[in-house]
Amino acid sequence: MNKITRIEALRGFVAIYVTFAHVFHDRSYALAEYNFIWNYGDLGVAIFFVISGFVIQLSYERAKDKSFKSYFFKRFFRIYIPLIFVFITNYFVQLMEFGVEGFTIPRLITNLLMLQNTNQPDSIFAPLFNNGPLWSLAYEWWYYMIFFFIINKLKEKSSIIIYTLGIISSILYQFYPVFIVQLMIDMVIWWFGVELARLYLSNKRISFVNLKYPLLVLLASALIITFTEPTDGKEFLFNTHLWRGLFAICIGILWYKANWKFFNKTIGLFLPFASMSYVIYISHWFLVHEATFLHFLFGRSRLVYLFYFIICLIFSYLVEKIIYPRLNKFFMSRIFPLKK
Repeated sequence: MNKITRIEALRGFVAIYVTFAHVFHDRSYALAEYNFIWNYGDLGVAIFFVISGFVIQLSYERAKDKSFKSYFFKRFFRIYIPLIFVFITNYFVQLMEFGVEGFTIPRLITNLLMLQNTNQPDSIFAPLFNNGPLWSLAYEWWYYMIFFFIINKLKEKSSIIIYTLGIISSILYQFYPVFIVQLMIDMVIWWFGVELARLYLSNKRISFVNLKYPLLVLLASALIITFTEPTDGKEFLFNTHLWRGLFAICIGILWYKANWKFFNKTIGLFLPFASMSYVIYISHWFLVHEATFLHFLFGRSRLVYLFYFIICLIFSYLVEKIIYPRLNKFFMSRIFPLKK
């Protein structure tokens, strides 16, 4: 299994793990005896950020057309085509179960603009249909946009700018826990993936020495947030992300040094889920975690969650492998018609 395939397998593993973590954590009726395994769902988000940064840097460097138009529409259709189908399906699943919740026109607009962040029930910036994982999708989208601007406008200074903003945002978060501040804190984790891709493309060894600057910035940001008292009412989520992200990155570097021993027999087994990982991540909340439409058959049993999970996989396959490629090809061919 080569380096890129390992990244894909890790993506598949994280999608499945986050799904199980959301479903089974603290639920006495399903795998409660294994709760300690499911305590690290936010670790999965940090890993997703690193993978995303890696993939974006890699695909951008390999792209023949580096214009913003090409970059934007590739990202736009990749994100929004599956997302629209998830929104539609989420609506009808809720309608079938208990009535639609978490839907308003202002909230729909803010989610389409990728401004969702808080999960407070009355907020227009909450994820649509209260689909919790969608908060990180907004972060991904803005990282894509920031990446293109920084890479093209600031170039060699791009990493320094990201690290400086990360440190400043870690300080400001205690006083101004607003969207842009929270965004820049986690972008340090995302940018670590960019740094990994740069090492990979230049055939340099992945090591603590070659990655010392992003590691030190990540550590500094985590320490700043940890030892600064938060004010009332703030979610202390980013502290956990930073520490667990740092932990995951260090484990990854050590595993790399050990030549990925046992990877193929563990994480590597999740490679078949990689191509569906995006839709699994954004649909599992209502198709598995919050689902009740099969409870009348099986109750709140482990069996019912197995069926929900299978339905989620089937839905993800249909969207990712059948619907998205066709629609993406259709739209892209009209925006970028072949020259005769």
